[in-house]
Amino acid sequence: MKTSRLILITATIVALAAPTASARPASEPSPSQAARLTASTPASIAAHHEQISAAQWQRSQAASPAAPLTDRTANDGRIPLVFVLVGLTIPLGLALAAFVAKPMLAFSRRRRAPTGVA
Repeated sequence: MKTSRLILITATIVALAAPTASARPASEPSPSQAARLTASTPASIAAHHEQISAAQWQRSQAASPAAPLTDRTANDGRIPLVFVLVGLTIPLGLALAAFVAKPMLAFSRRRRAPTGVA
């Protein structure tokens, strides 16, 4: 399959799938919940804010073991393993390709062109 056809198919799938991935809610409220909704008043809003802040304060006061802060980005003077593997893989791959290509080129040069049947 040509690359341009594959790109065209992928773009079509993305274009058709994008509208379905909208920001609509995962579940619709039930009719009983819709009937219980009431208008918000400043008092109910203030009570809600107070409830949220009290819950956050209680969570912050909960006993949690304090983990020491460590810098996990430091490499401790070692070279990351990925760099070592890439540094070894590329030259070894090129050497292997040259090793395999040399006999193939020699074989193709030795080979005679087929003669016509007369």
